[in-house]
Amino acid sequence: MKKFLPFASLTEHEVYIKEMLKKRSYISKPQISLEQANKINRILNNYKNDELDMKIYINGKIYNYHGIISLNLIKKSFFIKHYQIPIKNIIDIETTEDLMETF
Repeated sequence: MKKFLPFASLTEHEVYIKEMLKKRSYISKPQISLEQANKINRILNNYKNDELDMKIYINGKIYNYHGIISLNLIKKSFFIKHYQIPIKNIIDIETTEDLMETF
């Protein structure tokens, strides 16, 4: 990509090059194992407004979140602040109780 950077001086090419670099940073959604899926299911079914540590896949990137979520099992989604995210985007999840058991 370094060979294309001198062309960024042309304003017409700058937007295209930035978009191309942005698309290169995207990753595909990781596959979760059956064990991970069961763990996510167990934690969400027993969820009672505890703090969670989550890895979430959104639009080609993986985000880490620590906090409390609002869960809607009917719509198969959860809310972080005012953002609605499908449950299928969860890659990994741990409760504070799970974290305490490891120490």
